[in-house]
Amino acid sequence: MLRLRFGCQFAILVLLFATPEAQASSKPSEAELAAITARGVLLAEYDTAAWQATDTVQAAHPVEGRVGRYIARKTDAGWVVAFGRLNEAGNKFLLAYEAVQTANAAQFEVRSFDPVREDTSWNLAAAKAIETAMRDLGGTSRPYNIAVLPTDHENMYVYLYPAQNQGQTQNQQTAENVKPWDFRKNVVDLLRAKNGCSDWFNTGTGSAADIMSNVRITLFDPKGPIPDADARTSEDPHAPIDVNSKGRFYANSDNQLRVGDKYKPGSTGAREVILLHELAHKMQLIPHDGLDVRQSEKNTRTVIEHCADAIGP
Repeated sequence: MLRLRFGCQFAILVLLFATPEAQASSKPSEAELAAITARGVLLAEYDTAAWQATDTVQAAHPVEGRVGRYIARKTDAGWVVAFGRLNEAGNKFLLAYEAVQTANAAQFEVRSFDPVREDTSWNLAAAKAIETAMRDLGGTSRPYNIAVLPTDHENMYVYLYPAQNQGQTQNQQTAENVKPWDFRKNVVDLLRAKNGCSDWFNTGTGSAADIMSNVRITLFDPKGPIPDADARTSEDPHAPIDVNSKGRFYANSDNQLRVGDKYKPGSTGAREVILLHELAHKMQLIPHDGLDVRQSEKNTRTVIEHCADAIGP
């Protein structure tokens, strides 16, 4: 870890091999471990907000040359993602577009600034920190993604980590040779049968089996630096269920944690739980989780609690 100062502090996090001295040092405290966990959760939220905002801005057809990078920050009202670039002098961040999270956590509204808005606060500090981190990293043979997180004392962490390249994504899909909509029948048959899972779903709003029979199921490639939710949807029964091509629907997912600590990525159980989780949102059986990783995991456990006896291994 390299620490620098530019008025306030920031840290550039790099992967280092532990030295014998470091290995011999005392273990981190409970408070330090909790802080690390909190940053990990925030980093996952940052990633999700970044790709959702990027999709929204791209749909608005941004003017070429006005955007050099994006910088996200979490506010009391939700995530705000700034798109722009440093000026030639490097003393202002030229804000061209700003994507603001709406009440629906998966949606952003875009504001365009023409002329650009000059920022000399957080976005400037973050952009300069990113430039320093990239210079320190040096040339690489693959793309890297970047996130900037604030700390408690006007510091910031800059994270650099390898991005998934498009070729790998295509190879994963070809090797898997499985599409999420092929599992629709599994879930519909489960819901039409008599079991604890179907009993629970039938306490929701509408017919679970009918909704799953007709809802559109799609596959998407996340654009952010790290994998986000395994799937996404809204409470609207007509809104599609979008399954993450890098998520745990597939055995070679970037995330190898078991779904709900029970089902291996790519297993029948994992696939059915992922689809049932999204259906449970439409049935209003579980609360909205959006970018809240902890709530999403809690919702998954709720689905498993009711459906484990009915779904596959």
